[in-house]
Amino acid sequence: DLVGDYDKALEYALTEYKKRPENIDVNKLAAIAYYKKGDYENAQKHIEKASVTNSKNGELLLVTGLTAEKMGNKANGQKSIKMAMKNNPYLSNCLTEELK
Repeated sequence: DLVGDYDKALEYALTEYKKRPENIDVNKLAAIAYYKKGDYENAQKHIEKASVTNSKNGELLLVTGLTAEKMGNKANGQKSIKMAMKNNPYLSNCLTEELK
């Protein structure tokens, strides 16, 4: 179980990333793990790779918005967070606790 163990989640994500560096889900997982560890620059790098298709995935939009806020871009951050919640109002994961 990787819930709450962001070091293990990141290890898993980076192992998969070596095999499938363009995979959206792998990059999303790496971005979330980096975000939760406070490494916003690496989170942003994986967000960019995961966003190449302009996916409207709620988790991806949420980590995009939260990372943008942490990196000082509050306006874009709020825009992505609002879109994440609009696209998936029942979204619940380790990131949604940051919205409270």
